Amino acid sequence: MFNTTLYPRGQYKVDEDADDGKGREIAPMDPPEGDEELEPPTNAQMAHPGMWVHAQPNILLNCRTKHGDPEEPTGEDAEEFDAEKAAEAMIAADPYEPRLKPISMDSKVKVSEKVSQDAWFVRTMGDADEYAIEKQPAPQEDKPKKLATKVYGSIMARSLQWPGAYNFFSNGRIL
Repeated sequence: MFNTTLYPRGQYKVDEDADDGKGREIAPMDPPEGDEELEPPTNAQMAHPGMWVHAQPNILLNCRTKHGDPEEPTGEDAEEFDAEKAAEAMIAADPYEPRLKPISMDSKVKVSEKVSQDAWFVRTMGDADEYAIEKQPAPQEDKPKKLATKVYGSIMARSLQWPGAYNFFSNGRIL
């Protein structure tokens, strides 16, 4: 599976109402009622491989991300051809991976005959300590100052299967 774009788990959902009708598109999660924004995960949470999910669809055996239309046979079999059954057989032979699948569920990379390891490794880079900072309220608001945390390091997720596939996360943002 070639997925270089990773997202934090819980920030996106599978969109069942998408144009394809098969639940293969993703959309941002709706914030809980009363909240303006969805709370992003912390750097400490993102240091776990299970918090990273694939954003892009997987590459199928046909070297594409979607199955094409089945070819209609010519000759005697043309009368009995059912396009829906042919499409279902094509998908059964080369199924789609679930969208937003955690990277911890990817198949292992074989290092030697007896040793295999996870396809991705996640590492904390820089200062992992959380520092308290005061959020300044907008001038027109009468709300008190709110304490927040800031981390000066970042989290890196690197693929061992696809060299050069890196993803970075810091302070609630994918970098």
